[in-house]
Amino acid sequence: MGIENIIVAVNKVDLIDYSRERFDYISASVCQYLSEIGFKEDNITVVPISGLTGDNVEKRSKKPELGWYEGFSLLEVLSFMNPVSENLNKPFRLYVNSFYHQPNGKIKGDCISGKVIAGYITKGQEALVTPCCAKVTIKDIFVDDEK
Repeated sequence: MGIENIIVAVNKVDLIDYSRERFDYISASVCQYLSEIGFKEDNITVVPISGLTGDNVEKRSKKPELGWYEGFSLLEVLSFMNPVSENLNKPFRLYVNSFYHQPNGKIKGDCISGKVIAGYITKGQEALVTPCCAKVTIKDIFVDDEK
């Protein structure tokens, strides 16, 4: 996909009383899945956060309950990442934002919208939608409601 590094933010750690054991379980489960789908373990960063209290979001939490976490805040980890370069020579990949059925109007039928993260696609081309493995044919391509 062109994505080498991934950041996982485990939110709502305040609801589990900042439990290291629960965080470790969630982290291990997510890392195992990400490894199975091709990510290298060294390229996965997991950060415990609380969006409600702001713990480890912008700055490292100073709460004693999170004293076990020795890593960086989510914003710090994001600042260390290199931007993904666009690569048209790679297979087409679309980050899907929404799927809907449009019965009327300029755009009709089943519609998928999202952001192209690699490659390109043309009208009439076949594509594979995962994880359901459905084959589709591209009928039209719109960018900002324009063909």
